Amino acid sequence: MSQKIIATAKDPRNGSDIVIYEQTWTTHIKPNHSELEDCEHGNDCLQEVVTTLNNPDIIREGRKPETEELFIRYTTSEEFGVYKGISVSTRTEDDKTFVTTAYHDEIKPSKGVVKYMKKKGAK
Repeated sequence: MSQKIIATAKDPRNGSDIVIYEQTWTTHIKPNHSELEDCEHGNDCLQEVVTTLNNPDIIREGRKPETEELFIRYTTSEEFGVYKGISVSTRTEDDKTFVTTAYHDEIKPSKGVVKYMKKKGAK
């Protein structure tokens, strides 16, 4: 059974597709991360998640470094070293990369290895 893709983003490092499946968005992300229900004018944050994947400030390795990554886009600076932003976790299996979760929260410095960092001044 194939899953329905509701959005596709491009990895900024190599242009490969990152997909968001409808089931992940509707049965995991939205019910468990209510902060992503309303980003602007009553719209859910699907487009914000896609923007984070397309244009992250940083990409770190995930809990399973060989298959998981965390795409982070900062939205506001709270205090020294602490930001608010959107984090999107991805997994790669069988040469397909897909979103496993997303959330908007405080982002503190992390120990995970940095795999990509946007160049200063880049948009």
